Amino acid sequence: MKKLLLSFALVAFSLTANAQFSLGAGVGIPTGDAGDITSTSYNLSATYMFGAESDFKFGLSASYLAFSGKTIDLGDFGEVDLGNYAWLPIATVLNYSVSDKLTVGSDVGYGVGLSPEGIRWWFILKT
Repeated sequence: MKKLLLSFALVAFSLTANAQFSLGAGVGIPTGDAGDITSTSYNLSATYMFGAESDFKFGLSASYLAFSGKTIDLGDFGEVDLGNYAWLPIATVLNYSVSDKLTVGSDVGYGVGLSPEGIRWWFILKT
């Protein structure tokens, strides 16, 4: 499975049809407090930009983020399995090319929860 994910990531990074369309993939290891509830994360993303001929570029972006939850030991209260959870962030992208080497941009969007079990625990732990 790891070889399959690595192969897919390498193909995704090398697939750029042109400057307007991009695909990406990644694997993350949590740091800080996030390491208490998750062990790894995986993501796939796609972005399409319009108006490639001007300094302003507008586009759409969508990603799939998956997190592997951990089992937390609560001592006398037993254990809680946080399970896996996933999100689907969808955003609009606005970029401005200040120069040939500098681009300033912003993504504004909304993340749709795909795994209610994991999302439920996330909000309980955050409050």
